[in-house]
Amino acid sequence: MDGAPRTQQPSVIGEPGLQSLFQVLERRGYRIVGSTIRNQAIVYDDIASPADLLCGWTDEQDGGRYRLVRRNDDALFGYAVGPQSWNKCPLRSCCGSGAASRTATVRA
Repeated sequence: MDGAPRTQQPSVIGEPGLQSLFQVLERRGYRIVGSTIRNQAIVYDDIASPADLLCGWTDEQDGGRYRLVRRNDDALFGYAVGPQSWNKCPLRSCCGSGAASRTATVRA
């Protein structure tokens, strides 16, 4: 080793790899939280499989306006940030109290 800092290259996980990742996380006891649609907004909630992730949706936000719009592709993370703050995330109930938790989050 020459002491130079190591850089990590971005990785892309295809659909089969994402399904495998969910299976491994579930077997290891992790709670998987991801973005879903509820009440015409992007929110964070428990998800069981990649099929529960948003596919082909985006959001438009401008001056007190928020709405979901269908995309022209099947992008999984093709949106900015939903109106729900991470402070209201389902993780807060277990992580905010200091209790030990095994949680994996899938997000952009």
